[in-house]
Amino acid sequence: MIGFIGFFIGIRLNGGEGIGPWQFRAVLSESMQETYPVGSLLVTKQVPIKDIKEGDVLSMQIGETVLSHRIVHKFRQEDDYVFQTKGDSNTKKDPFVVKENQILGKVVLGIPSLGKFLLKLQTANGKIAFFLLLIELYLLQTFIKLIWS
Repeated sequence: MIGFIGFFIGIRLNGGEGIGPWQFRAVLSESMQETYPVGSLLVTKQVPIKDIKEGDVLSMQIGETVLSHRIVHKFRQEDDYVFQTKGDSNTKKDPFVVKENQILGKVVLGIPSLGKFLLKLQTANGKIAFFLLLIELYLLQTFIKLIWS
């Protein structure tokens, strides 16, 4: 139970923080709908640039926006790698290239619908409901101990 609580406390879906090299993000747009529907939870991992290849899905920081799109072309520009990306549901490539310093991580797992649930937990009502659930679980555990003692 402590691990469960720690997992949910450690997740900040849109704050860019995670647990170690892992980050968790909810899909908010339809640009990757075919692969990761809106409301999916994406798990990304920080990996060395040399391990990122065409076909991988990256989470990247573009201005104030975080996107997760597929790499369609990886090439060198001066001394850095640069990536051309595209959302699986988009008809055109993204109108920008992604530089190494914009990459947040490689998507290693997508779980449909879990992102919606975790986003709701981050609201005031969601936090209250989660806190009440923890109290209820504690009371249930205490009650079961009393019965079986």
